[in-house]
Amino acid sequence: MKKLLLVCTLLTLMLGGCKWVTTLFDYSAKAKDFTNSLNHNDYEHCLSLIDMDLMRENNIPKDTLLAELKLSNELISHNFGKVEYSSPSVEQKASWSNKEGSNHSYPKASISFDNGKEYGIVDITFDDSSKKIRYFQLRDFKRPVPDLTLFWVFMVLGIINAGFIIYVVRKVKRSNSETKKRKYALAILLNVPTLTFNAASGLSLSLFQIQLLFGSSFAKIGYINASWDLALPLGAIIVLYLLRREKRRAERAAEAAVEYTRESFAQHTDHNSPTEAPPSADESIS
Repeated sequence: MKKLLLVCTLLTLMLGGCKWVTTLFDYSAKAKDFTNSLNHNDYEHCLSLIDMDLMRENNIPKDTLLAELKLSNELISHNFGKVEYSSPSVEQKASWSNKEGSNHSYPKASISFDNGKEYGIVDITFDDSSKKIRYFQLRDFKRPVPDLTLFWVFMVLGIINAGFIIYVVRKVKRSNSETKKRKYALAILLNVPTLTFNAASGLSLSLFQIQLLFGSSFAKIGYINASWDLALPLGAIIVLYLLRREKRRAERAAEAAVEYTRESFAQHTDHNSPTEAPPSADESIS
């Protein structure tokens, strides 16, 4: 019964996770479709992706939306010239409505665009109930394209970090430790504090942010989400210290056992060897 319950729980989590991932990919595709249509002056297709029922509820006519779309495209063209759009990054947000008494989810997709020297960002917010765009806006206009040198440096450090953790896990596997499972968990899970590099915002330190598994994670979606999270492999360092301490103790115990064996053997030999008789008086005179 317990196994069946566990299997059902795992299947539910897997199906729920797959649905969530599929939904995010769907919003990502719609956001990319919207920016591509905007870039090619296909405003009618942009309008088809917007929640027009919501616009009518807020007394926003179609002509106003059309004018905003044209203005946004003109601003991008005038300030940037020809631009390239990055892949969208999507985050899920929720808010509680007291009037309707329900929880609404508003996924937001952010897409950066650049001309090689400067970049900007388009934020597109969706309504989870209608699956359409609630509103969009431009931000971070004409910011200089950040230098990604540190991003690649962090990538090398992340590889070194992962290699060190794998090295420690292999040391645990080959050891004779009685607490291998605890050491595995400690080496893999305890990676803290975390140093974060973001191409747009720079470096930051989080003392209590934990990175699981290999002690690092990264994202490379445009400039807004080009980031590395690199954690100190504290658990692996502690486990390596514990393994070396156990090895030293085992070596000392082995040396003590060898010394004890030698002493016991020497005492046993001395006890069983024949004692030499003192010379007689005649032998001494002769």
